[in-house]
Amino acid sequence: MRRIRQRLVADSKFTKYMIYVIGEIILIVIGILIALSIDTWNSNRMESNTEIALLKEMKNNLAVDLEDTRLNIEINKMSHMSNTLVLESLAHPEKQIDSLGYFYAHLTLSTILDVNNTSYESLQSLGFHTIKNDSLRIKITELYSITYEFLAKMENVIYSIQMDKVTPLVISNIITDIPYISARPVNPEALSKNHEFIETLKLSRQWFLFMISLYEDAEHHIVALINMIDKEIENRE
Repeated sequence: MRRIRQRLVADSKFTKYMIYVIGEIILIVIGILIALSIDTWNSNRMESNTEIALLKEMKNNLAVDLEDTRLNIEINKMSHMSNTLVLESLAHPEKQIDSLGYFYAHLTLSTILDVNNTSYESLQSLGFHTIKNDSLRIKITELYSITYEFLAKMENVIYSIQMDKVTPLVISNIITDIPYISARPVNPEALSKNHEFIETLKLSRQWFLFMISLYEDAEHHIVALINMIDKEIENRE
């Protein structure tokens, strides 16, 4: 190209020289644009791979959370039923209730959801813009920063109530034969007339219902988010 340019200038073919110069500039610009396009494509591909890997990790985290959430629902249902049946036995001592000792042993259970948030922490580190789908990004932040955080606060509240109110009454009025297997009243007749114990169990029963509703709400959000992640991965791969 240098020789062609020098020959055109030497021959005073100015018009041809200008055409050549313009053509050379166009080729340079096209080369730059191609290079930028390739660089942008590589960058987008790397970002997409990072996003997909993050979503797959999050799906695995959520699967563990879902299993734990469902276990906590069952535990709270058991505790609610235990409170209900013990109250019924105290109100109607003549009525025989099977496995009553087992239910006495499950009056004060409390649960905590051990959230697996490694993928969410990675997302915070990378930046929420890593998730390109706006709806998916909103659902993720709603679950981790609203649903999970509120659930954790309520778990702490219920745990404090159990420790401060229910457990002392159980310890003073119930004999534990085998932890979480069998327990019985110190004095069944006196316990049936213990107003504080009965009213506390009534409140405790409502707390368990409240926690069941919170865990079921979390379960709904987790399942919905897993489904959204599955669709996003399927569309992107």
